[in-house]
Amino acid sequence: MEGSDDIPSIKEIWSALQLLAHPGTGVVTQDEGGYRVTTDYENGVKLVRSLGDVVQLLTEEENS
Repeated sequence: MEGSDDIPSIKEIWSALQLLAHPGTGVVTQDEGGYRVTTDYENGVKLVRSLGDVVQLLTEEENS
């Protein structure tokens, strides 16, 4: 959604947070206060871009 004027739905945000909080990605952690970023911006962007095909495939499947 980088550079997009589209506002993500709550479901899309929730799904993204679950993916980013997964131990395999480790970009965010969840605690009683909510979600916390565990990496810097550049590393986060690189990781999310590397998952592009996975994220796109899940979005397409949900819309079917």
